[in-house]
Amino acid sequence: MKNRIKSLKGYDIKPLLELEMAKYRIQFKTIIPVPIKGLAPVLRSRLGYILKGRFCPFQDYPHTSCRNCKYESHCLYPVLFSPTGYCIDKNNIGEGMCPEKPAKPFALDVLEADPTRYLVDGAAGEVELTLFGERALEFQRPMLESLTHALSSIHVSRLDIKVNPEVSVQYPLIPLLWSAMVPTWKKGQWKICRVDESFIEKQSVGRKLDAWLDSVPPLPVINDSRGEMLKIALRTPLDLKRGRKGITLTVLLQSIVARLRDLKRVYHPDNCMGNIPGGFYPLSDQVRTIEDVKEVFKQYDSYDQGQVVNIRGVEGSLSFIGDMEPFLPLLILGSLIGVGSKTAYGLGRYDLYRGASI
Repeated sequence: MKNRIKSLKGYDIKPLLELEMAKYRIQFKTIIPVPIKGLAPVLRSRLGYILKGRFCPFQDYPHTSCRNCKYESHCLYPVLFSPTGYCIDKNNIGEGMCPEKPAKPFALDVLEADPTRYLVDGAAGEVELTLFGERALEFQRPMLESLTHALSSIHVSRLDIKVNPEVSVQYPLIPLLWSAMVPTWKKGQWKICRVDESFIEKQSVGRKLDAWLDSVPPLPVINDSRGEMLKIALRTPLDLKRGRKGITLTVLLQSIVARLRDLKRVYHPDNCMGNIPGGFYPLSDQVRTIEDVKEVFKQYDSYDQGQVVNIRGVEGSLSFIGDMEPFLPLLILGSLIGVGSKTAYGLGRYDLYRGASI
């Protein structure tokens, strides 16, 4: 199949890899046990409230609607947090048409392999903020400062915690240090290196997606009698509109390509969307998919939208059996950017593993 992929006329995803991306980490510790599950949506909501207070010019900003606001086209709140077609810089989208509801220029993730785990008293955790596009990267410091503030101001009542009445804890999360993960050329190869706050303050840490892709360590190949197996462990719910009737490799790849194109279309000043020829997806249809997922649903209050947000999707794992090598670049990119709906709430995050014994 590898040769058949290479021989597909016009297959080219390189233009999509021109988009710049940066990943930041904020370490925090807890005073009381805190559940990992559900932390990212609550954090995203709190971040929106803080950013609006920071940039909205009106005194009554919590109740001031951004709809039809005369400042919308140049206010940083919608640009950084809740973009619309009116606030996206035309230079950012080249000659293309900006959708009414563009992809958001950020994604959140709470870095924990087991999302059902609690962080015990005094335990450390990490939140990852991903920014897309040069304009968002210009405001990395306000985003990091606001996210730090958001962490420290999440009230215990928002975290679905049974609090001991004898413990008077109101705000259980304490932010610690900033850092960033940066693709770096070292000793003849690309590596993802962690840099500290002083490095972040001096320069942008954004790098193009091709550098990110080159920096991800190769996944070791392990085969069994059924052929090569690749497993995707869903760390957070995956919500794919095209996957309502089942998630196959083709459905996942189509969703990854769609997200890459949405981000590139809005946050990079050219409109070259690459080319996925008609013969590509029939090849991915040949890979067998084993679903081990369950549907999940939860509701969260949204500060910025002033309404309840429904979080739905599937949790669990997907296993693919077949020749996976041609599809690995797109699958790795999906793990870096998040895929599906509500990535800003922390959804659509997954890890890749190779081998039948997993």
